[in-house]
Amino acid sequence: MSIPDHAIRPVLSILAIILGVLACPEAMRAQDTAAVALSLKNLERTYAGAAAIIDPASDIEISPGVADDYSFKITYAGKSTPPKNAGSYSVKVVATSKSLPALSATASGTLVIAKAPLSVAALDQLRHFGVANPVLTLSYAGFVANETVKVLDRRPVGSTLAKSSSPAGDYEIAVTGGADNNYEIVARTPGTLTIVPAFPGTYEALIFDFAEYNTPVGKLSLTLPSRGAAFTGRLELGREGAPLSLSGKLVPDLELLGATGSASRRTSAGDTYRVGVTVDERGVYAALYVTENGTSDEVFLFDLPPLVRLAAYGKSSPCPAAGTHTFVLANPSSVQDLLFPGGSGFSTAPISVGGALKLSGRLADGSKLTASILPDADLGYRLFIRPYGSRLRSFVSGDFTLKPHPDADRAGRYCVPASAAETVYWLKAPKPSGSADALFPDGFSVETHALLDPWTPPSKAKPATTSSPALPAVTLAQRLALADDPAASGLSLLSHGIEDLGASGYELPAILEFTSANKALPVLAAPPANPRSWKIATTAADGRFSGSFKLRDEVAGTTDASVMKIKTRTLTFQGILRQAPQDDPVIGAGYFLLPPLPDSVPATTMSANLLLERPGI
Repeated sequence: MSIPDHAIRPVLSILAIILGVLACPEAMRAQDTAAVALSLKNLERTYAGAAAIIDPASDIEISPGVADDYSFKITYAGKSTPPKNAGSYSVKVVATSKSLPALSATASGTLVIAKAPLSVAALDQLRHFGVANPVLTLSYAGFVANETVKVLDRRPVGSTLAKSSSPAGDYEIAVTGGADNNYEIVARTPGTLTIVPAFPGTYEALIFDFAEYNTPVGKLSLTLPSRGAAFTGRLELGREGAPLSLSGKLVPDLELLGATGSASRRTSAGDTYRVGVTVDERGVYAALYVTENGTSDEVFLFDLPPLVRLAAYGKSSPCPAAGTHTFVLANPSSVQDLLFPGGSGFSTAPISVGGALKLSGRLADGSKLTASILPDADLGYRLFIRPYGSRLRSFVSGDFTLKPHPDADRAGRYCVPASAAETVYWLKAPKPSGSADALFPDGFSVETHALLDPWTPPSKAKPATTSSPALPAVTLAQRLALADDPAASGLSLLSHGIEDLGASGYELPAILEFTSANKALPVLAAPPANPRSWKIATTAADGRFSGSFKLRDEVAGTTDASVMKIKTRTLTFQGILRQAPQDDPVIGAGYFLLPPLPDSVPATTMSANLLLERPGI
């Protein structure tokens, strides 16, 4: 059978192609290579902390077919290791067909790894006035792959113009500098350094117990530094036998623009007191808490009134009230009672140029009245003393404020007049078991009135000089407003506070004469002269007086009650004179102790008031 020509020709053509390929393979390879399209994409990257790999599946476009049909050889700047750091890198990719190895293509490009953006911010800071700046801390946003500030070539820094001596206020914390090969700092956000104002000085307040009729039962003093955080203090409480020293630290508070802190002190009995302190531009505030021995719960005790800053008087700025004064704790009650002292406490009361008021005298039961206290800017003083040592709940406490003297001839002097007298509380707890306490062993609570008056001693006449005129003598009677002329005597009324002083009490003098020689003498109505041996001595320099008298009574005999005998009691008194305002009649006050007679029931010593008064007021 013969094959037609039209069927043989196509077969011959195919054979010719095959023979041609076998004879010249380079020609066929060039033809197929030209048919493969290869290109690169996603060559712009951002630093990510890891190698920037060219992924054929996502970063190479190829046709015909897909990436899985090819094998790839990728080099980065001539190396097979992909780069990590930011920069520009030449990339070459050779793709070879897996089914037809002779089928391949090449593509080149530039891989650019940009720096990662990094933001830096200064953290806001607080500090006290007068101390070094804290470490200025920066925060970062933008680190990748768990990297930290440690990787930066040069770290940014925070800085401020504030110095330790800079006044209180807000200061910018600037962020400057910083560089790295992989990170670009795109934002530098400043922060704020707030210098909390200092409130240096000593502050104090009485501690009032509102459950005990608002009685001041203690005193808190705090000394705040002019710079820094440490503060000290002193806590006095009637419920404790001794003062407690305190120390603590203040922590700046941005919301308050001040500081808060606390100080704790454990007593020998195991109780722990804590004073919480708040300081801001409004003032200094404190609250007192206690954790009693054997318990774990802290209990609120007292919320104190605002603490008052003590004045900084001194030689360059002397206290306006500086000078000699006299002080009286007057018994406001005219009723004499066996249960509490009826006399008046007294003391000398000099005030230094620094404002310190020093009290040195006696309470009306004979106990010592001693204190040294400082004023605030309004000449207010706060008193808390322990006349009975460590006896609990036994103290004298209260506050008083000096006022300008109302009399024209005392202009420039200060006083606490009777019209503005403040209450001072005098408490004595019952006698502890086993202690010796003959006077008021059952204790008492008395409200007294504080009176303070300037004291000017009598003066001798002075002749004229070239620079000053002659000065006449001024007597004690004149200082007490009992006489107008230095040659004249002055009379004052004298009372002994107790109506019944026994059979001889009526013989006591009721008038006292202050002579032109600055002596005080009893004025007796009739002979015999001074039957009660009443005598007084005054100290013109500071106003103190003391003296004695005798009482004579008939008492039953100790062996035979029907036989009466004479009992003589010698009583001593002491007190202080007052150069009081013209509308106040009391020019002297004190006390004497009246021991009981042998047959008295109860056999209790009494305290009685000794008063000197200007007549006619």
